[in-house]
Amino acid sequence: EKEINSNVKMTIAKNAEFLREDCDFLETEAREAFFECATRGIAGQVRNDGVDDIIGLQIAKLTALHPAISRRVIRLVISKINSEAFTNITSAHIEIVRQLIHSQTGSEVHLPGVIAAKEYRQLIFFSPAKKTLQKFFYELKDSSSFIPEINKTVTVSYSVSEPQKPYAKCFCCDKINVNAQPLVLRTRRAGDRISLKNAAGIIFTKKIQDYFTDEKIPKSQRDSVPLLAYGDEILWIMAGKNRVNAKYESKQGIWVTIQ
Repeated sequence: EKEINSNVKMTIAKNAEFLREDCDFLETEAREAFFECATRGIAGQVRNDGVDDIIGLQIAKLTALHPAISRRVIRLVISKINSEAFTNITSAHIEIVRQLIHSQTGSEVHLPGVIAAKEYRQLIFFSPAKKTLQKFFYELKDSSSFIPEINKTVTVSYSVSEPQKPYAKCFCCDKINVNAQPLVLRTRRAGDRISLKNAAGIIFTKKIQDYFTDEKIPKSQRDSVPLLAYGDEILWIMAGKNRVNAKYESKQGIWVTIQ
């Protein structure tokens, strides 16, 4: 007070209040920007349990933001992936992630408790544990099966009409005998292929690996993409354009729905 002025305490208090208001405004803007930029969950599927295994940020939208907002968006993503490790994240870590935008696809940086990777037009964030614990295999023996890895329930039913569900595909029951061999929901294996139909109606076989590449499925997510299989046949790729096996496709028969 003697060196500056007698009202310095009041001035500091008022400025602190202004800074808090500015910070609140920026955080609100960052949360709104996050929902504009983010693609969440495995292969873009949104989880509804408050847990995020993978979060992607669209690079084009992220770079269009003011740096003050984009930094806060990145911090928000990291806190959602690993809230415990977030306290160890510094401004230097955030800048390393921002530099990753200009790296080649497949580049990644390891932060405390979080991995960030450049995958085509996205930055993908996930925990180190997610990188090694992604594969799964479930026989769909019952009418409904809950798959914890994707936080979804898969239902197998016989119907002549399409179930009133947003995510359903039908397969020819004449070619599938679930009593002899169950349908399986699993992740990819080496050599997996699917039969597709081109614009001329000609059926051809394509490697799942090539499909992932063509559809620009991020490498960090490919081992987590759910595949519906019957024996060695892949019936449904639940990512990209959600293509189904052209040899088994039908308008009525066995419906598989995900909700």
